[in-house]
Amino acid sequence: METRRCVAQDISSRWPGKVDGRWPGLRSVVMVEATREIAGAASTERRYHISILPANASRIAHAIRSHWRIENSMHWVLDMAFGEDQCRARVENAVQNFVILRRIAMNLLKRDTNKSGTIRRLKACANDQYRAGLLGL
Repeated sequence: METRRCVAQDISSRWPGKVDGRWPGLRSVVMVEATREIAGAASTERRYHISILPANASRIAHAIRSHWRIENSMHWVLDMAFGEDQCRARVENAVQNFVILRRIAMNLLKRDTNKSGTIRRLKACANDQYRAGLLGL
């Protein structure tokens, strides 16, 4: 069982427009407290956020949950399918370029809805005609 509590504090009146020029438009500071109970043992975790949204706790909590739902599902696919976490690219724009290439590849593979993701990747790797079809050639 997991319980979440969100507290948002309006800071726009304290730091109008910016904080040391680093966060223009900053309006609220948010704390999300998640308490999990598993097999009778409870643990609590607090996460802090800054936001340009007004200090509306329910709206911000929804935005945070929606962001992480998308992020976790996308990251899981990219990591499992393409080994994204194992990539050690560090030169100039290599990281951003590889991220773009992985997402393009994932979207091209999603075009074929007749097969699972693993089968599509293996088939694209081994079959020139299938790969050409995915690329629209």
